[in-house]
Amino acid sequence: MLTRLEVTGFKNLVDTEIRFGPFTCIAGYNGVGKSNIFDAIRFISLLADHSFLEAAKLSRGGPDVSSLFTAGGDGVMRFECDLITPLKGKDDFHQVAEASHSFLTYLLEIALVRDDQGFERIELRQESLRYVTQHEAKTRLGFKSEREWRDSVIKKSHRRAKYIETIEEGGQTRIRLSTDKMRGGSKTKRGGGKPSDFLASTLPRTVLSAAQNADEARTAVLARAEMRSWRILQLEPSSLRVPDELDAPSSLTVGGRHLPATLYRLASGPDGSRVLAEVSNRLAGLVDDVREIEVRRDDARRLLQLVLTDASGREFVAASLSDGTLRFVALSVIEADHAATGLVCLEEPENGIHPERMSAMMKLLADMATDTSEAVDEANPLRQVIVSTHSPVVVAHSDPNDLVFVDHRDAPGAKPGQYRALIARPCAGTWRMKVGDVVPIAKGEVIQYLGTLVPDADAAQTPTTYASVAEQLDLFGAGE
Repeated sequence: MLTRLEVTGFKNLVDTEIRFGPFTCIAGYNGVGKSNIFDAIRFISLLADHSFLEAAKLSRGGPDVSSLFTAGGDGVMRFECDLITPLKGKDDFHQVAEASHSFLTYLLEIALVRDDQGFERIELRQESLRYVTQHEAKTRLGFKSEREWRDSVIKKSHRRAKYIETIEEGGQTRIRLSTDKMRGGSKTKRGGGKPSDFLASTLPRTVLSAAQNADEARTAVLARAEMRSWRILQLEPSSLRVPDELDAPSSLTVGGRHLPATLYRLASGPDGSRVLAEVSNRLAGLVDDVREIEVRRDDARRLLQLVLTDASGREFVAASLSDGTLRFVALSVIEADHAATGLVCLEEPENGIHPERMSAMMKLLADMATDTSEAVDEANPLRQVIVSTHSPVVVAHSDPNDLVFVDHRDAPGAKPGQYRALIARPCAGTWRMKVGDVVPIAKGEVIQYLGTLVPDADAAQTPTTYASVAEQLDLFGAGE
């Protein structure tokens, strides 16, 4: 779970700080840089698995590595993020890892440099991973949560050393990875062990990405696993419409592949009937006359096919459903899949959804996130959702506590008009006002700023009668 992100030197993010809750809606007009926030999150996630160069090339705009650095800046990129990791997990060798601390701060600073032959490369300047102290925790967390939830996700120990730190020795910068192991089994004292030091200027990747052994660096392993779980959903209708083979992977990809196989796995479990009923009921809030949604198994063709049935018994396969309906079904499946944890980012949730049905989409997205009023368990996974939008309708259906408005400002140190940096503003009177010093904005101002006044959000929740299963095929641009 990502609770705070501070970025400078990445695209138009310069001294940009955003606090995140379980569900966060980032609103701003097109071109302001909302996507850059998601790109920064994805870049950090990629760095947990890839070299600097590989992560840059896999990023949006990355083939030209220099394009990721702020234009007109000093060629230095810096990230600092607060994150909550799972209490337990597995390393790359399937060994169990148990965190010493689960509320951590990770700092990374890299620079774009040229070697003697004129080739650009990315150099590590600074990296650290430390725990958030008990004194800091209350302020750092910010959003409303019950003690039962906090106790189930935040683990503290008596350890005082940093897990990763930057050391200056003899004019050289070294990154130290401290051991974090157990001596004599999990019920005895935590052991020491000699830390590993790495010369920063020669490293092709972060030290965190090298934390692969739970026996040596279990907290760092879990921090890395958390970052690797951060996903930017780009649900493609063409992928969502494809039937799955019987032996297909049963987890939904970020692009939308394997929707039938994922729902089939859930439907085949002990709570299968309940899962199908929940997905069907959610879809009925978007499209009238939905009776049920299911996955048909075709043993002759070895295929799994998504099928929707309306109140009159008519059946519609995934290929005939609209883009918006398919995206909604995919999100409903993620919500029902308690194994799907971590951070989920989604751009423009309004795409393909009729404005008068936006309340159903926003409720679904909010329900996907962990419920901070009760402990995290199998029925309440540690899942976080961040969406970005330029739609005033989405803003109208957002709780002010979940809303962040982003705008441009002249970047610090830049000449007027040289480049515009992104600034994040919370809604007045919300929890983010207690942990930041940015000028707030009212929810109504955000709606006006985005260009269109919409009816009262409660009035917009009144269902209409035209969006039946059959009629929505034409209304929302379904394929044949």
